[in-house]
Amino acid sequence: MRDELKIIISSDSNPAENIADAILLLENLLRSKKKRAIMLLDEFQEIGEIAEAKGIEGAIRHAAQETRNLAIIFSGSNSHLLKSMFEDERRPLYKLCRKIILGRIAIEDYKQHLNKAAKLMWKGKLNEEAFVTIMSLTEQHPYYVNYLCDELWSNDTSPNEDKVNKAWLQIAEEEHSDLLKDFFSLSENQRKLLIHIANYGGKDVYSHESSQKMNLPISSISSGLATLIEKDYIEKTAENYRLIVPVYKIILRKS
Repeated sequence: MRDELKIIISSDSNPAENIADAILLLENLLRSKKKRAIMLLDEFQEIGEIAEAKGIEGAIRHAAQETRNLAIIFSGSNSHLLKSMFEDERRPLYKLCRKIILGRIAIEDYKQHLNKAAKLMWKGKLNEEAFVTIMSLTEQHPYYVNYLCDELWSNDTSPNEDKVNKAWLQIAEEEHSDLLKDFFSLSENQRKLLIHIANYGGKDVYSHESSQKMNLPISSISSGLATLIEKDYIEKTAENYRLIVPVYKIILRKS
């Protein structure tokens, strides 16, 4: 017999209390059945963007602190907003749980997965040059690896390097208008930085040569980078700054 949970929400009920009640209801069921479960709350940073967010965050904290059989994973694609929810001492979720920072999937793991998919589709491993090109163009960004491979796997034959490049150009064309809209929402200095990183990389972005190319003082470069990181346009890796969306390299490439 299937267990069923039911929570009745009236039009005048408090959303924060409803969320807490739902979590605690699930916890009580798990305890009664002597079971454990995991709840994944994806794109959780969106909670912080809606009305009465603090009330909802407080309710989630209250409920999460009462759970023993239910583990909750909070995840999201905007690392800055997500971090602020759990690292700002003024927020209700401050230090509620342990933090795990996930990097991009390793190339060797992608190779194993894509070769398995290639064997199922084309009865053989993926062409090595094609695989290297996929990794290079997407920079191992999960969304764009999936996007590009979805395009490649729609063909009857295994792709070569040339087909991968053509498919990537097609993706850039499809993404063009949306990404340019986001790009022009930035300030002029932030756009200069994004164009520079797209064309020259972000390793020596503070150098005198880079400053001259962008016609920006070091102080403006510093504040611009901080804003672009906050808005999730770029990320810092070791001593380098990298575009989060790799397609920008084509869209912002200088002719």
